[in-house]
Amino acid sequence: MTDVDLVARIGRGDKRAMKELYERHQAGLYHFIRARLGDAFEASDVVQDAFMEVWRGADRFKGQSSVKTWLYGIARNK
Repeated sequence: MTDVDLVARIGRGDKRAMKELYERHQAGLYHFIRARLGDAFEASDVVQDAFMEVWRGADRFKGQSSVKTWLYGIARNK
């Protein structure tokens, strides 16, 4: 299943799809944010906040970028 498929399913409330997307991207996103913040605790918080935003806003994903770019953009803005 692609990331786009997962986001579509998340938009319909599929918790398994959310778990799969989290497992695919959590580590990379954490390293991306930690490199910018320099603090492990804050980086963990931002990752959790970003995935909560994905859960709440997946139905608004338009596909104008990759899911990874969308996710990292959410985290960067947090």
